[in-house]
Amino acid sequence: MVNTPILIILVSLGIVFLWGFLSPRTLWRALMSWSYRDPYLHEPTGFAYVLYRVVAVIGIASMVVSGMLVYRVQRESIPVSFLRQRPPSCCGAAQCPSSSIVLWSP
Repeated sequence: MVNTPILIILVSLGIVFLWGFLSPRTLWRALMSWSYRDPYLHEPTGFAYVLYRVVAVIGIASMVVSGMLVYRVQRESIPVSFLRQRPPSCCGAAQCPSSSIVLWSP
């Protein structure tokens, strides 16, 4: 299971990457322009904004691929017997204790 602080960091990073892809100029104004006395004089060129978008796409892609790999590793760590065991065919609650019902995937 993923820890909550790690999940919060990853979601925040994903939001920043998405923001950088959709609107790199507002991202720069919100996060970097405060460090200049005259932010309009030091605003990046159009090519710099294209690079911001490229970096954002690479970041989003790496997060998606990493998430898929982590999911696959976590899914493979579950015992096969736990996934393959079929639920009992009984229908009454007295015949079917809740401890015998497990996850099942065809």
